[in-house]
Amino acid sequence: MPSSPIKIIQCDDDGNEIRIFDSASEAAKSFGNLAPNWIRKAARNGTKAFGYRWKYFGKDLVIKSEGTPGKRRSIIATKEGESLSFPSISETSRELHIGISSIEDALMTGGLRKGYCFHYAEEGPKPKATRFTKPLVGIDDSGVIKMEFPSVREAAKSLGVIPAAIYGCLRPGNERCRCKGLRWRYKQNLE
Repeated sequence: MPSSPIKIIQCDDDGNEIRIFDSASEAAKSFGNLAPNWIRKAARNGTKAFGYRWKYFGKDLVIKSEGTPGKRRSIIATKEGESLSFPSISETSRELHIGISSIEDALMTGGLRKGYCFHYAEEGPKPKATRFTKPLVGIDDSGVIKMEFPSVREAAKSLGVIPAAIYGCLRPGNERCRCKGLRWRYKQNLE
């Protein structure tokens, strides 16, 4: 015989009850989400889901602190001129439904995640993909620069080849290697 779902209660930050749901699945549906696991986890661990605290019917509300205040860094997320501020990476992840590791990667590289650009509040936005961007040039056999690109990906896209074809020519010891009839070098190595 299957067990009946356990009722779950939505609470505010102070622990005041707001609504009672027949199950975590019903609560998730009311937020337009079909993943009740966040609510179940919040009820067990004393964290938040969908901006609220949760407890099972007949159980006490568990409240777990949201991290160490001195170590949290505010995050700014911008999308199409709109700017949102969050107190931490975990809060950003919960509110925007983007994974924490994905946000951390975007903070390091300046890349986009679900259309959002992320940076720490005390720092300005980073240029996109600074960690992976190195200008490169294509030179002919006489040493004349024929093409210049800001990154291997841009060069590959423009030439219609895969990036690995150009990376192979950039490796030390492959001075004779060519892609599309040109030898490729990082611009900083020519100066």
